Amino acid sequence: MDLLNKAEQGADPNFLRDGVRLLAQELMEAEVTDLVGAGLHERTETRLTHRNGYRDREWDTRVGTIELDIPKLRAGSYFPSLLEPTAHPCCVWSVRYSRSRTTSGPSGVATSAPSP
Repeated sequence: MDLLNKAEQGADPNFLRDGVRLLAQELMEAEVTDLVGAGLHERTETRLTHRNGYRDREWDTRVGTIELDIPKLRAGSYFPSLLEPTAHPCCVWSVRYSRSRTTSGPSGVATSAPSP
């Protein structure tokens, strides 16, 4: 709701970037919920694993650099579908790796581009 209020007032030049970040975070949460077999803080018999914090990543897009919190799992792995390279030749995704909030992680830059 705050995002819509900002758009109506025209006060925030980062409106588009905030909107993309919000949608990306919600998409990742939905993917992880499906992968885990339970929602955040939900107890079920069908749970396959547990969440284990987040990894900080910067995602370079046409609307600017977006800071993402990518969910981690205790067992298995998760990579967001929105960061997967696509078959479209004009799409290039870049993710900058930074230190994780919960554990020390690799530092550097990872870039992926679609194959022709």
